[in-house]
Amino acid sequence: FEGDIEGEDRYKALVGDPEDINTLYEMVREALGSSVHLRQQIGEEAAGRARGEQKMEQLEKQVNTMQALLRGASARGPQ
Repeated sequence: FEGDIEGEDRYKALVGDPEDINTLYEMVREALGSSVHLRQQIGEEAAGRARGEQKMEQLEKQVNTMQALLRGASARGPQ
């Protein structure tokens, strides 16, 4: 792309040899592979986070149950 002083835009013809084209192709393939790999990692991270949240909810329920039992036992007094 070349911008003219008078405001006219002109495009240069791009000519590449087969080696340049293959290099570009390999770069695109590598970028695509990296993108797919990152997407998988993000999915695994999200799944792990969801499992962690479920475990946290279970533990909170257990703590609440234990607190309720202890309050009930302390309200009744020593036996």
